[in-house]
Amino acid sequence: MRTPKLIETRDVALADIVVGDRLRPVGEAALESLIYSIETLGAIKDPIDLRRVKHRKGELRLIAGGHRVAAARRLGLATIPAKVWDCTDLWARLTEIDDNLAHAELDALELATFLAERKAVYEEMHPETRAGVFKGNQYTANVVSELSSFTKTVAEKRGISNRQVEKIVRAGQCLSPNQVDTLRSGDHRPTLKDLLDLAKEHDEAVRDGACARFAADPKLKMTLALEAARGRSKPPADPVDVAYRRLFMQWKRAPKAAQRRFVDECFGELEAAGLDLFRMREAAE
Repeated sequence: MRTPKLIETRDVALADIVVGDRLRPVGEAALESLIYSIETLGAIKDPIDLRRVKHRKGELRLIAGGHRVAAARRLGLATIPAKVWDCTDLWARLTEIDDNLAHAELDALELATFLAERKAVYEEMHPETRAGVFKGNQYTANVVSELSSFTKTVAEKRGISNRQVEKIVRAGQCLSPNQVDTLRSGDHRPTLKDLLDLAKEHDEAVRDGACARFAADPKLKMTLALEAARGRSKPPADPVDVAYRRLFMQWKRAPKAAQRRFVDECFGELEAAGLDLFRMREAAE
């Protein structure tokens, strides 16, 4: 693999930067916070990372710093400090992922997406780390150790176990780009449990349907969205029936003294309800 090389660090015209497709869209809240910071400090503190793409006439493509570029453009700046690299596509992708993992407050969906993508990119850079390929040589052992160390670092930073990191990766691996976009479009984001429930479903069409239902209903849990997508959803419960069952169970569980006190205090209401029921039955006959 070609070793990445830092060509230069300088101010680059924003008009010359090609942003392209990003793993994480620019969030308005994070953007506003960054703009406030830049205005307060009077400068963009950390340079962005760019890649010079030789086969595209030396175009400068963004590696890391999407929010900083968006903030600079929003502020009407002409240039932005940048590090310009000569590197491969895979190294650029890995740097974008790690920059977000290191600095961004990611929700469960974003974390799963980034970790799954990082694993895929890393295995493409180091095919010997894929399952069933390990041969025991020292180089491969070092690379596997590095990947294990990364998992441990993520676990420690996020306050979760290594096992949970592995589960999050699997959840991210099961999501198609369309499903990620659908989940992002909703007013609420899935929790880790929602994603793990989604990962258990192997039917792509069912996952598509569940994601659409989940995104459309802020109160819907992923388990129920999956049930509906499979066509097994239950009709909504009758609220009167639910209230009756709760009341009935409370009555049956109450001690006799409590039942007598309830009847004594509510006798008038119970008598009136009994008369109403009697009249309804007479009218029905």
